[in-house]
Amino acid sequence: MQKLKGKNTKSGKEEPVFLVKPVARKAGLDYLHISLMVLVVILVGVALALSFSKPGTIVKGCEYGSVNGTCITPQHNSTQALSAAMSILAAYKYSNTSLSLLPYYVMVNQSKASYVPSTGSWLVTAPYVDPFAHNATYNLSLVLYDSNLSLKQAFLSTMPPNTTTNDSVSAYGAIAISGKEACATKAPIPVYLVTDPYAPGAMQAIQKAINVSSHYAGDVNMSYYMIFTDYAVSHYHAYGQNNTQALGYYLYCSSKQSGFQAYIANLTKIYDGEPISAPVLQNVALGSGLNVTELTDCVNSSTSALDGQLALAQLYGVATDTPAFVVNCKYQALPQTVGSAISYALSKV
Repeated sequence: MQKLKGKNTKSGKEEPVFLVKPVARKAGLDYLHISLMVLVVILVGVALALSFSKPGTIVKGCEYGSVNGTCITPQHNSTQALSAAMSILAAYKYSNTSLSLLPYYVMVNQSKASYVPSTGSWLVTAPYVDPFAHNATYNLSLVLYDSNLSLKQAFLSTMPPNTTTNDSVSAYGAIAISGKEACATKAPIPVYLVTDPYAPGAMQAIQKAINVSSHYAGDVNMSYYMIFTDYAVSHYHAYGQNNTQALGYYLYCSSKQSGFQAYIANLTKIYDGEPISAPVLQNVALGSGLNVTELTDCVNSSTSALDGQLALAQLYGVATDTPAFVVNCKYQALPQTVGSAISYALSKV
């Protein structure tokens, strides 16, 4: 393209003249037309690309994913699955193995439930503390059918529970006993230690109860329930029923007095797991500063009281699982976890 000078016949002034030359060997086309043709080709390409690139169906807000544009909707939600898993775990307390301790050491607040669409099931993972492994924390997994939230598989190197229960693990160290309601609306809440005096760890559990009562002074009202199970029955043949049960009566009645802690401290010095005669038990009470007259009157009239304690222990399902604590008429705990259970119960009052 060249700029030429020309003359204006009217004004006599020179004006610029533009000439467009064809592009050499390009079929006589000039640069302007070639540019327009390239632009047209580009626009056609863009139009074709838009016509073939149709967006697929996008489903948003599907909590459990989607299939073919439809949200996956399980029959139950994660809260229900987690609750069902805790009920299954609570049933382990009836196992005749060390697994009976498992539900007391589950960390409920750190447990999670996830839906697995490919199998139509729920995977619940729950960390727990192993008291036999220096309190190390491990994980266990339960797979539940979504249809009825029953147990499909337990990923634990053990057998599943051999029974079912409506109880449920409520918090670390606490199992909610089915059908029982809290019997206090404010502190102090009642706490019962239920034990056969001849059960392994009975004296240690009593001492634990004394310590807990002191630690939670004003928040708990501790009571001591003495029952006679197979542990006591095993001594009947050698010592007789009355002589065997004397320990239970003296423990129950001495717990009513302020010198109970001293009584337990002195009693454990001579107790070797075998029955102790009533005169010796009375001498220990005298040496511990107890009111012996009051103690004797209680022992002589407490048969019906201990029968009532046995009935309550059976009601709560702990008659064969001693020593055990019942916290606020609703939660069952072990001596090792009673502090956690009490803290949880108090938080719910």
